[in-house]
Parts: sequence; structure tokens; C-alpha cells
Amino acid sequence: MQGRCSPSRSDSCRAFSLVEVLAVVVILAIVASVAAPRFSGWAARQTREDASQVADILSTAARRESQTIQRVAIEFYGEAGEIVMQTLTRASLNEPGVWVRDPLVPVARLRSSQLRSILVDGVELDPRRARVEFSGMSGARPLVEVTLAGDQGRSIWRVMLSPGSMRAHVGSLFAENHSVDDVIDLDAAGRSEEPW
Repeated sequence: MQGRCSPSRSDSCRAFSLVEVLAVVVILAIVASVAAPRFSGWAARQTREDASQVADILSTAARRESQTIQRVAIEFYGEAGEIVMQTLTRASLNEPGVWVRDPLVPVARLRSSQLRSILVDGVELDPRRARVEFSGMSGARPLVEVTLAGDQGRSIWRVMLSPGSMRAHVGSLFAENHSVDDVIDLDAAGRSEEPW
């Protein structure tokens, strides 16, 4: 009789008891309950890091634009997931110039999110490929708003660079488009004398 345990031989048939199986199931449930929140928040953290990279490159462009006469632009390659700072180089003042990647500023690579929208002074640009040129010393910089979506649309972050600000701000958006971390710069909005 194959497949049956012989009562005279204790080592011929080994099996787990019900208590051992239940103990393993309980341990696995505890481990899963501790690990699941960490894994579920991972994609949201990655999207937040991507938004921070976008904020860094926008802030760098704003500082460069305000402190030098060199024209700068931010080029968005949405399908490739890259954002690049470019500078306008000219052989002479009479030539139109060529936009080239700034070698001093690292490329922002979106690892786990996609460009959802790019707004420049309220005008929406194509997130697949767009360029935002900063005017330099001669004019006012536009209001730039970049929205990133990650974790299959559950994690949405907005990066905003105000015209008078040197630093871009990052905020998480709810489904109702309310910001959690939004910073309102009254000075940059020209409302420094108004009470808040």
C-alpha cells in the first residue's frame, strides 16, 4: 500500500500538523500586514521624488535667469520622461543662437511618474514635448505649473514656479485639486500689503 503511513515506522510518513500550518499562516499574515503599507506608499514616494527633481531644475533655471543675462529654457520630453535645462549660445550677437543642454545641470529623469500637464501663464502646453523659455533680464518670467501623476493616477503632484520666486514649490493634489503642501507667496503675487 503506497501512499499510506505505516504505524510501525514513524519516519516513513512525515506531515505538518494543523497547529504548525496555522502558526505559519499567522506569521505570514503579520509580515504581510507590516510590509504592505511600505510597498503601497513606495510609488507615491517615487512620484514625490520625481516632483522634487522637477522643482530643482525649475529653481536652478529661475536663479540662472535672474542672476545672468544668459537666456535659459526648460525642455520637457514627456514620452522619454526627461526634463532638461538649456541655454542659448551664440557665436556673435548678430546670430540667432542655438539652444544646447546645460552641462552643469543634471537631467531630471522621471522614474515612476508621467507628465500630466504643463501650464505657462495659464496656457496648457503639450506634455509630450514642450519648451518654456525664460526671458532673462529683459522681462518677467512666466508662471510655470507642472503636474505629475504616478502610481496609476493615485499620486498627483504639482510643481509651481511663480514669476518672482527663485524657488519652485511642490504640492500634493487631492482628487478635488486641492493642494496639501501649497505655499502662497504674497510678495511674489504682488499682494505683500494685504492681510492674510
